[in-house]
Amino acid sequence: MKDVNFEEITLRMDVSRRGGGGIEIDFSSLGYPGEKMTAYQNYLGGGMLGSIGSSNTINAREKFVEESLQKDIDKIKRTERTLDCIILVKNFIKQEKK
Repeated sequence: MKDVNFEEITLRMDVSRRGGGGIEIDFSSLGYPGEKMTAYQNYLGGGMLGSIGSSNTINAREKFVEESLQKDIDKIKRTERTLDCIILVKNFIKQEKK
């Protein structure tokens, strides 16, 4: 992987001394046009930091594509089973006519 200059790809940075805030980076220059990642940390108050979380559009899109492909595969399998049934019925009708 090439060296990444995070200053160049940072879209938003909201960080405070007390904690909390977040950062958003653009993945376009890394080969993922239009994709972003966000990392953030909750601030619970009283100097206590909460959990660190992150999200990105790449994984969400991959999951969507995967689910869509699975639906297409299921549809193809149903169509194949239907065609198999039609062929069986046609063959049965041919046999009955003999």
